[in-house]
Amino acid sequence: MSLLVIGKYVLEDPSLGNEGLLEDTAIYIEDDKIAEIGDRLQLKAKYPTAKIIGNGQQLVMPGFIDGHSQGWGLTSFQVGSGYDFLEKWVLDLALSINIDPYLSACYSAVKHVESGCTTMHHYWNPKNTEAIEEEIAKTIKGYKDVGIRFALSLGVRDQNNYTYDDEAFIASLPEPLRSKALSMTSASKEKIMGDYFLLFDHIFKKYDDEGCRVFFGPLAPQWCSDELLMANTRKGKILWQYQNTFACFANHSPKGL
Repeated sequence: MSLLVIGKYVLEDPSLGNEGLLEDTAIYIEDDKIAEIGDRLQLKAKYPTAKIIGNGQQLVMPGFIDGHSQGWGLTSFQVGSGYDFLEKWVLDLALSINIDPYLSACYSAVKHVESGCTTMHHYWNPKNTEAIEEEIAKTIKGYKDVGIRFALSLGVRDQNNYTYDDEAFIASLPEPLRSKALSMTSASKEKIMGDYFLLFDHIFKKYDDEGCRVFFGPLAPQWCSDELLMANTRKGKILWQYQNTFACFANHSPKGL
């Protein structure tokens, strides 16, 4: 499908200042990619069958990018978590109502597009730890069905689940709370790290593509051990080298890949 987007002003490149703001310009789009930017009358004559969007009175600019989103269609109040200080709020999220991941992603994407965002970064955390891959698959399908570009960071943490000294805090609890708290934090840091990277490798190989990027997602320094952060860094460097090698090969291959 071909489109011709016409604007009174077209912001081609914000980094160029006034030189990046073009007047009486059109953008020709072919198969969801910008193919040409030029004088609107010339492009209308060149592409007479293209569907026209705009009447020449609008400002056309690149879509906004939401660099950090929880990916929720509804607010914390609407799902019953409210807004408390961060540490308590994170615990309260476990009590929020369950929304189908597909519907939540669809609604979140629609709200982003309506706000002018064409790309978003979803910092993902599992709601149902028993069906993690299903939840991820539904989330990705929701975004793709709406048509927004997105990145999905797989969240991970391996320390300070309750306070900033879990061991001392749990030791201070009376029974049976102490045993219950211990059972909820019994996984070793080594197991958490190993399981996380296995999941990441699987999700990356299965879903990472031009419209859906899969990122690492250590939640915050206070919730991640130094070992986990360093492991993310090492894996990230390996992944970066792989992606750049693949891109260089693709760009220099006569027939593409």
